Amino acid sequence: MRFHVLGIGSIGTLVAHHLRRTLPPTDHLSLIVRKERNGFIPKNAPSSLIVELDGVRSYVRGGFDTEWAESSQEAVSRLVQMLKDEQMRKEVEKVDKLQRLKNSLEMSPLGKHIDVLIVTTKANKTLQAIQQCRERLSRNSTIVLLQNGMGIYETVVDNLFPLAQERPNFILATTTHGAWKKRDVADAHHVVHAGKGELHFGIVPDSFPTRQRDFERSFWNVPSDTPVSERILSLGDIEDAEAASSAVSEVLEGSKYASLRRTVAALLALDLDTKWQPISQLQIRLRQKVSINSSVNPLTALLGCRNGDLLGSTHARSLVRSVCHEAADVFRQQTLAQGGEGTDEWLFGGGQASSGGMQALSPGVLERETYKVIKATSQNYSSMLLDMERGSVLEVDFMNGYISRLGQAYNVPTPTIDALRHAVLIKASFRRVSRVVRL
Repeated sequence: MRFHVLGIGSIGTLVAHHLRRTLPPTDHLSLIVRKERNGFIPKNAPSSLIVELDGVRSYVRGGFDTEWAESSQEAVSRLVQMLKDEQMRKEVEKVDKLQRLKNSLEMSPLGKHIDVLIVTTKANKTLQAIQQCRERLSRNSTIVLLQNGMGIYETVVDNLFPLAQERPNFILATTTHGAWKKRDVADAHHVVHAGKGELHFGIVPDSFPTRQRDFERSFWNVPSDTPVSERILSLGDIEDAEAASSAVSEVLEGSKYASLRRTVAALLALDLDTKWQPISQLQIRLRQKVSINSSVNPLTALLGCRNGDLLGSTHARSLVRSVCHEAADVFRQQTLAQGGEGTDEWLFGGGQASSGGMQALSPGVLERETYKVIKATSQNYSSMLLDMERGSVLEVDFMNGYISRLGQAYNVPTPTIDALRHAVLIKASFRRVSRVVRL
């Protein structure tokens, strides 16, 4: 089985490090990095991964390869141009350049099917990143989306996999682990695991109307009075052990679920406090997180402060409360409107878990969860603030923008959420102008 990690920032490096330490040697791990314009080995291609926790460093040296994402047409054009360029080089340069060309050819992804793709890129870069790998994915592949924001799955499916029968398996994931990346030293990627948290994930159901398997059968097929804490999800509901024992050959021969079972097993084995949840429950968790991010991230990005600094401002608290109330109103209307034949209830946090979903997404609970996160990350700078300072594209459209679009769809006003989004985008535009002026 071949696992690919797309996006090796702080979380991507953290996951890749633990994945390599967990997977058996027979499973391959590839890191997909950004391609340099000249077509040679990217500068950010690591040969080792370092995770530092409480001052103790854990090393993964080797056991993985590095490649870049590109379509077959891009790859052919690049290689042809590289060959032409090599023929024009002076003889004195040719030995070194040809060696670099050889290394680049070895990193070419042409012909390599992707069994498992774990995506940890920024939300706004996900569609393009997966699109570059599209030709290497099939209905037998499994894609894990581990990112901030919401609406990413819908965007990817609508644009790249519109036909349900050709769609890969999808896993949605979210994490509360905190990590930041040290400056890359030589050929190593060094991540500081600053805050231990959890990693939650859920499996997207087989696409309606071609559903074949109930991945959560063991969880729900119990007496109704069974406590949730005593219910379990089973790998056997994905694929029985006998069929999964030859997962690689099954993938090649057409089994749709072999890679999915192996992916779930690998995620559960990670030393990241990983939890597999029913997808409807995960959707509730994702909605809580997008509500939290829609207040904390914009406010800290606008004010240039740590998360914990928001606690001392009554004005910030007032805005947090408004965001929570607006988000709760949107989620409530969405939940009431969802359902009916042909509707994927899991997308709305509905289905068999909907009874507790309304309470979990109430204004009071959203506000309580927001302050819980602020206190737990009081010394941290939000990702949006860091992106603002780096001049990177912001993820606000997958946070505030996502809730705002839902509000428009269900005729629920979101004035505070909209105002924070607009303010962030205005500041980002001034950021670009100021750089030009200074020049």
